[in-house]
Amino acid sequence: TTLFRSDLELDRMFGLSVAENAGIALPESESFQDFDAAMDHIADSDCAWVVKPEANKEGVQTFVSKSCEEMMAMLEHYKEIWPGKIDFVLQKVVEGVEVSSEVWCVNGIIVPGSYNNTLEQKRLMVGDLGPNTGCMSSSVKFNLCPQLYELTFGKLEGWIKSVKYNGPLDMNCIIDDDGTPYMLEWTARMGYSAVYAFLEGLNMPAGDFFAALASGEVLMLSPSTDWLGALRLTCPPHPV
Repeated sequence: TTLFRSDLELDRMFGLSVAENAGIALPESESFQDFDAAMDHIADSDCAWVVKPEANKEGVQTFVSKSCEEMMAMLEHYKEIWPGKIDFVLQKVVEGVEVSSEVWCVNGIIVPGSYNNTLEQKRLMVGDLGPNTGCMSSSVKFNLCPQLYELTFGKLEGWIKSVKYNGPLDMNCIIDDDGTPYMLEWTARMGYSAVYAFLEGLNMPAGDFFAALASGEVLMLSPSTDWLGALRLTCPPHPV
């Protein structure tokens, strides 16, 4: 259901528990409802951290620090401006390459050929400059890394079947130097701008693809083997 997909993405600790129960590695992650408690938790740390709001919050967003000191300063800032109920996750930064993995499902069956991977550029401007956005560009390849599938969705096939999942399901991971994927978060919907590259590589009309999904038909896809790209063009005041 739509509600379930929202919980998977916006209730971050629930989403992480789904991956953990399947035996997928997670970064150290803790939930907080108090900024002072969060700052006490990382005060003696020499690591970088990520702060991720639960649900959607007006005026605040995920922030990736470069050091513990930088995160402490951001938490102090959020303490002053945070609207409404305080509820967020602190996640320890894992060094590695960020790779997104996605499958499309029909009543709990993963559509053959739908597995694809995305490398995202999140900064607003070229040269990795400017603030982080949801995504500014995406490089997509179908079945880029079959081994990554086995370490992620391969462990979740039973769960996906049990909940009769429908639609796209994306798992964002950091791959460390040993090749271990650490699950960061879910995108339980179409991802922008990656969906445009995905549709370009289907080798079939997008309308036919969505009609088949809506009717419960499990297609056998034969997508492009090329690298596919999508670029988001923006104008002010985005992303402020």
